Amino acid sequence: MELRSQYADSRVGAKLDLSRDLSSAIYEFAPGAELVAGGLLWTSGGVYRLPDRELVSKYYTVCRACGGYRESDELLDPMCPSCDAQHTGTPRRYCVPEFGFVAQRNARRPGMSPPRRSWNGMTYVLSLASDVEEATWQTANAGTVTTRAGSRGQLIAVSEGPGLAGYLICDWCGWGTQAARKIPDKHPHLLRDRECTGPLQHRSLAHRYETDIIAISFDALAAPMADDGHWRSTLYALLEGVSERLQISRDDIDGTLYPTPGGRTSLVIFDAVPGGAGSAIRIARSFGEVVRAALDRVERCDCGAETSCYGCLRGYRNQPFHEQLRRGAAVDFLRPLVPARRAR
Repeated sequence: MELRSQYADSRVGAKLDLSRDLSSAIYEFAPGAELVAGGLLWTSGGVYRLPDRELVSKYYTVCRACGGYRESDELLDPMCPSCDAQHTGTPRRYCVPEFGFVAQRNARRPGMSPPRRSWNGMTYVLSLASDVEEATWQTANAGTVTTRAGSRGQLIAVSEGPGLAGYLICDWCGWGTQAARKIPDKHPHLLRDRECTGPLQHRSLAHRYETDIIAISFDALAAPMADDGHWRSTLYALLEGVSERLQISRDDIDGTLYPTPGGRTSLVIFDAVPGGAGSAIRIARSFGEVVRAALDRVERCDCGAETSCYGCLRGYRNQPFHEQLRRGAAVDFLRPLVPARRAR
């Protein structure tokens, strides 16, 4: 998906090709995001709109109790079907920027400070993989881990802006800004050198896609005492273990938590490239080795056990969860699982 720079004042913009996959573009090209290209600093000004073509938009909510994601064309029932919580969170709306983004007109020389880049939001599981290859692993503490890997899992990436407050997007020209308390009466037209008075709507940005998925579930012995900090810390330790053990680029895989009926949580790892690259099956077949590599990663780091760093768990894409990630929590979760041997 493109960040269109040809509308800028600089002639350099007409020569650039600024493209990302839409699952990354909703973060890296979101309104207010910056990048350097062609010797200039470019700032995203909003979403490109075609005349008489409305952007796909849906209501969605994320349950505060279990983290379950739901979406609909209509307002959602406040009861969560996964955990029966009554108040699941305020419904919001997303739009799909399927025609790309537009850079602000005033490209400028980059300064000493790095461009503003952030990854605010997360990916949710809409449905698990089909044509599943299932395996069960016995852990050192007599627990059981089940892996289910396959293709055509459905995900949705949702970008919610700094503080997860969303964006204001113009219904007419597509101009956008990070959500603020005061909504401006007018704003620069995204494509023309004049002002626009179009209505601004509060929206998140989203992209739905299919890819290869592995879901990893743990019984009560394998995960007896786990809170969100344990789950997320373990998830990102496993992702690092996958990257190290199977020589898969960390940018090519990602993961999320998936709530299941009964109040349990599964870890989901997926190919970050839509369509998939076959990594899920490789991870499932080498799960024991991945667990060992993940444990080694968090044990050898010298940051504090109650925190984390870029040498063990932290990365660009998990910025919203940095404060939750604890190296010690991942060690506590993973150590009883090793050695993991395949049961069948």
